[in-house]
Amino acid sequence: RQRVEGRPRPGVLALEWLDPPFVPGHWVPEMIAWAGGLCLRGEPGARSRETTWEALRGADPDVLVVMPCGYGLDAARADARAAAERLCAVAPRAIARGRAFVVDGSSYFNRSGPRVVDGVEILAAILHPDAFPEVPLEGRAEPWVPAPVP
Repeated sequence: RQRVEGRPRPGVLALEWLDPPFVPGHWVPEMIAWAGGLCLRGEPGARSRETTWEALRGADPDVLVVMPCGYGLDAARADARAAAERLCAVAPRAIARGRAFVVDGSSYFNRSGPRVVDGVEILAAILHPDAFPEVPLEGRAEPWVPAPVP
């Protein structure tokens, strides 16, 4: 929190499921805040909540984080690929600016435990890469770019 204090807080759309879409609850909105972001959808301490793609259309976040519940990085990447058109519709600015990411939700975001601290560090490195260059993302998070349309 100290390292992000006074920095701009990018708007973050985190999605814990894609079909149908779920916005985060429990500890994830707080993790985003601790990492220096503003969770655009989801309530701290509440349950993760089902929503619709239509309801998400106006979000247009600075940063998109796809963190499907129970999915590692490979499965999150495949899920994002399957929902690419919808993700592009709700997060066009984040995607255009290279600020869309898939993460290992199962290990760092969806379960309570000590790895939540690692999850906050991962988010901080995604949101403020210049302030957290030492945080490794390899195998834990990666930029997501939709496949080009043939």
